Amino acid sequence: MNEWTVKPAHIRSVNRIARRMRLIDQIECRATGREPKQALRHCLNGSTLAWTVFQDDKPVAMFGLLPLSIISGRAAPWFLATDEIERGARQWVKWGAGFVSAMQADFPRLENVVSVDNRKAIRVLKALGFAVDSEIVIVGDVAMVRFSKG
Repeated sequence: MNEWTVKPAHIRSVNRIARRMRLIDQIECRATGREPKQALRHCLNGSTLAWTVFQDDKPVAMFGLLPLSIISGRAAPWFLATDEIERGARQWVKWGAGFVSAMQADFPRLENVVSVDNRKAIRVLKALGFAVDSEIVIVGDVAMVRFSKG
């Protein structure tokens, strides 16, 4: 069937996504000192905006926006997914611009880090208009690069 939908995130999707989280996202979570389930809960609980991506009513990704500074209008977008999200990559890029705009309505400056090995995420970020730095920063024991927009 392969029907893709995005709905406001809910805690009940955390376990289903965490159990099947793609390896590169697990690595990024652990670099920040959290297991996948902990990372999803932390991000969901701290976010001003958060959504879940469903494929045929099955949660396959969660994403949102963690405020960094309300005064300076900075926040960290995040996206954690299962391998199934790969099948909807084109759909995600098509939808992504609208979600990025919604994020920037409240926080004009979006910034975070992504593993240098997360090439697919870096391609999507660039397609959505994010600048991706070339300077490597180490988070935990993982080589990452900063990305930003605004």
